[in-house]
Amino acid sequence: MATLTQLAAEYRQSAELLKQRIDLLTGQLEALSCEMERLRMRTRLYQLGCMYRQACDTAWELERYYDRKEAP
Repeated sequence: MATLTQLAAEYRQSAELLKQRIDLLTGQLEALSCEMERLRMRTRLYQLGCMYRQACDTAWELERYYDRKEAP
C-alpha cells in the first residue's frame, strides 16, 4: 500500500505530464485555421487545465495531511 507521500509524488508526476500536454497543445492552437477546431482545442485546454489544478491541489493536500491540527 502506498503512503500519502508516495501518492502525492504520483499526483505531482501526473500534473507534470498534464502541464507538458497543455504546453504542447497551446503551441498547436496558433496553427489552427478553422474556428471550430480552435474552439475544440480551447475547450480541451480548459479541461486539461482543470485536471492539472486538481492534481496539484490533491498532491498539496496529501503532502500536508498530517500537518493539520486537530479541531478542538
